[in-house]
Amino acid sequence: MKTGARVGKDDLYPKNGYMAGYRDGSASSRAKQAYARWAMLGLCLFAIGFGIPAVMEGWAVAHGAGTAGRFTVSQVGGCGKNCEYVGDFTPTGANSPTEIGMRPMAGFDLRQVGDSAPAVSYDGEVFPRGGGDAWLRALGLLLAGVVGLGLWIWRMIWRRRHRTWLS
Repeated sequence: MKTGARVGKDDLYPKNGYMAGYRDGSASSRAKQAYARWAMLGLCLFAIGFGIPAVMEGWAVAHGAGTAGRFTVSQVGGCGKNCEYVGDFTPTGANSPTEIGMRPMAGFDLRQVGDSAPAVSYDGEVFPRGGGDAWLRALGLLLAGVVGLGLWIWRMIWRRRHRTWLS
């Protein structure tokens, strides 16, 4: 092709309609596409599988479930973008035992060892009083998984209907 010449559609795409190296109809290209489809399905199911229990726990705490008490930081580690806190949860009831080595959910304003904040313990997790926004974050994960699964199903149905066109 000459410099400054007009580029037509036939110059950019091969005659079979596929870009070179992508969807060229070869076995390796079809294997890559199949792998991508199944990886997307796995990712969607992973998001749904972790989203449902997290939404249920966060929603329950936000609506009054759990044991009220106080969370006190005993260790701070892994401070990069976010710090990881480990601490003890002490319920407000006199006969309730202290839970040691708990990792809190997001929403606490804790900075160093010895800081404490009002908290709620529910199903082995420590939430800020009122539940914080943990259930909203989990809902976002769940919705992303459901939307991705819906798109995956739609793509599989579309692909089956247009199989003669694709091959």
